[in-house]
Amino acid sequence: MTPLLLSDDQLSARTAVAAGPLAPLAAGLCAELDQVIARDVRVRVPTGKARLTRIGGRCAIDGAQLDFDPFVARHRCPQCDCEEVGREHDDFRLYWQHLWFAERAVHAAVLARLTGRPQYGRFAERMLADYLHAYPGYPLADNVLGPSRPFFSTYLESIWLLQLLIADDMLGNRPGRDDFRRGLVEPSVELIATYDEGMSNRQVWNNVAMLAGGVALGNHSLVERAIHGDSGLLSHMQRALLDDGTWYEGENYHFFAHRGLWYGVQLAAQSGLELPAPALTRYRMGFAAPFASLQPDLTFPSRRDSPYAVSARQPRFAESCELGVADHGGLELVSLLGVLYDGEGSDGETRRFASSADVERNGPAQRLSRADLSWRALLFASPELPHAPPWRPASVLLGGQGLAVLRADTGDAYASLDYGHGGGGHGHSDRLNVTLIHGSSRYLVDPGTGSYVDPSLHWYRSTLAHNAPLVNGRSQPPVAGSLVAFDARDDVAWVESELWIQDTALRRTLVLSGGHCLDLLRWHSLTPAVVSLPMHGAFAPGARTTPVDDVKMQAAEWLSDVAACDRAADVTLRIDSPSGPPLFGVSLGGPADTMLTAMAPAPPGTVERRPLVVRSMSGVSGECLVVWSWTGEPAVWVEGDAVCVTIGDLRSTHRRTAFGWDVTCGDERRELHGIVDRDDESITFDEDDEETPDAAHELALPVTVHLGREHYRRSELTWDHAGSPVADVALCHERGSLHIDVTVPHSARRFVSLDAQNPLDNEPAAINGDGLQLYLRILDQASGLLIVPVPGSETLAMQPAGGWPHDLRIEGEWQPMGHDGWRASLRCDVPSEADVLELDVIVNEIGPSRERRRGQLVLSGAAGEFVYLRGDRHDPLHLIAIPLHDG
Repeated sequence: MTPLLLSDDQLSARTAVAAGPLAPLAAGLCAELDQVIARDVRVRVPTGKARLTRIGGRCAIDGAQLDFDPFVARHRCPQCDCEEVGREHDDFRLYWQHLWFAERAVHAAVLARLTGRPQYGRFAERMLADYLHAYPGYPLADNVLGPSRPFFSTYLESIWLLQLLIADDMLGNRPGRDDFRRGLVEPSVELIATYDEGMSNRQVWNNVAMLAGGVALGNHSLVERAIHGDSGLLSHMQRALLDDGTWYEGENYHFFAHRGLWYGVQLAAQSGLELPAPALTRYRMGFAAPFASLQPDLTFPSRRDSPYAVSARQPRFAESCELGVADHGGLELVSLLGVLYDGEGSDGETRRFASSADVERNGPAQRLSRADLSWRALLFASPELPHAPPWRPASVLLGGQGLAVLRADTGDAYASLDYGHGGGGHGHSDRLNVTLIHGSSRYLVDPGTGSYVDPSLHWYRSTLAHNAPLVNGRSQPPVAGSLVAFDARDDVAWVESELWIQDTALRRTLVLSGGHCLDLLRWHSLTPAVVSLPMHGAFAPGARTTPVDDVKMQAAEWLSDVAACDRAADVTLRIDSPSGPPLFGVSLGGPADTMLTAMAPAPPGTVERRPLVVRSMSGVSGECLVVWSWTGEPAVWVEGDAVCVTIGDLRSTHRRTAFGWDVTCGDERRELHGIVDRDDESITFDEDDEETPDAAHELALPVTVHLGREHYRRSELTWDHAGSPVADVALCHERGSLHIDVTVPHSARRFVSLDAQNPLDNEPAAINGDGLQLYLRILDQASGLLIVPVPGSETLAMQPAGGWPHDLRIEGEWQPMGHDGWRASLRCDVPSEADVLELDVIVNEIGPSRERRRGQLVLSGAAGEFVYLRGDRHDPLHLIAIPLHDG
């Protein structure tokens, strides 16, 4: 039988390490497990399925994640100390419970092998037996992100199953092993294998579970798919890990995905499966790569869908470094461990006793030692750490990621320009976003993201929520920028990058030097445009303002106290910090510029709001120059082609040259080069990594299409298991009108009002009911609509869907058919000059006794697709082309 992580000989060698250099770690894990066994928690293996709702697991006051205590079923907020109650919180707690119990099984099995204490082995065996008995009873329904029984998402079941498999492997041959593998491992891994998430970080865990399950079951085809499949581990290592070693979704998802890759590499090695050297090189770079962007207070940037200001002084980050040192002995990682183990941070409990497998929970900066790590370090960490020089972070360009980090003042001054890779599904509309921090003072920051199921997600993903430019008031489309130049010398650094948004080219330059940061945004457009630059935390002292009621910017509904500033050419700005001196700024612009002030949502986890200044420029070209200083209020002016800055008695001059950027500060001159040869720019992983749909097929009118198996977009239930739902869509064009008749012969007729509140997530509540989605484009007009019958009437309620416009006049009515069917009739006027239109029709269906929709019937076809996370959005590339011929 092939072992999963370590052979018997390797485990024997680790026994000596656990009794020697890592004895404090082993002792701590044993003490925690002894407490669990003494409480006899094993009898409380959850019998319920975890459930995701909008409020479950979150504080109603500040949105913070509620504490998880494995021994006490309370829901306490760690920030305001309030306590939440209710079914939503009880059901969400099951998420943490299942993962916690699985990890305790691993702890017990590992410690049984390393310490020889039989009570640990008996405890692990009972845990596996309990889950074997409980697994078939977890309902396969109402999932959020892939099929699962104990959880609401597939990747969580993958993490849970991996833990149980490792526990099973550590226990060795025993009575009941075959029953466990047939009764739990086999059905669970088969379920996981039905759902493929492509290049998502979550798919890493699905692959690892399939790999471990395939090895345990002797299923070679499953092992092959997990490693060499189109979205297998090898593809992740070669494509989702970029050429700078970073994971494309950013630092937060890097650590989560890379930890999954670590399991995959160990499993492959133990099974004798050789991975290509270039892939392993990227994987090994990935241990250190995300630390390159650490901020001066040792927090990670809150880029993309990341929690705000997560400290690196937490056990999982130290353990990542430890595993990297054990893998290839990188001295940079040892230097980082020197910082993480330097005695700084709070003395609070690391809460390892409450850890939930490989799903992290963030806490405050903690004082760390090797004794605070997990069972992974006990099995794999080097017995002793080698000596390494102190960690000295410098300016760095992460070219694959598209992130430039500029450092000065011995690392206290930190500025970054995030220009490149968009981050896929977890990306934000924030290319050319600027961050500026000095020491512990956070001035211009990325807010990150709070709850994925709260409506605030729409704010945090908008361009207006970032220090990034908007064109014509719209959030940026999912496009990547390109590097123009980067160079760093001594205490001076610069970066310049470019972004095209439709026919507008934006170029942003950031220079860090001599106690100040110069920020220059220039733009050119083929047609007149409005370019707006938000600056969060900033306000204009002493400026006279006039209230403004209507702001033409996407996501402006999240702003309050909006006012127009009476000075828009040269404006003095300020950003206050509770932990240091204020940041002073001077913004130079044209006399026709406009400036708004407002209050905007602060980063997640707080009820506070922050001031905001938005500068807007109109025309076919323009520029906005801002100089920020943390050492005093600057004077800024332009002399010819030079920008002059005076702070106190120190004068600096900035000048763009043919070779780069020159900075003269006092008597010292720095010549910065680094302009990129555009022909040499590397091509990185595609933004969404989804195959482009085939060219839209055509339908000739009149036509009736029967929707069935090939049109079904499924949830955890296939078309057959969902009861084989069908519908008919009849289309015709008569006397200048398009007629759309949709007949649903069998339905639960559970219609959800368009104005209903959705307790589950931030999507329209009506998607989780029976109804329609219509997407139509005629000439230069388009409409996307969510359509729901109104019971007791013939009315069809309609609202714009998924960010689509609603330019077309569409009317309709509905009627019930028989005891469980319904029919909707829709009409749209078609201009006489139109010779073709594009259309798609989707039928939502929920079925009985469900919270979330069961699936969709899609006119353009959806065989093999899943309904998860789609909401009411629809890709225009799926529209069907329909030539028009009057009947």
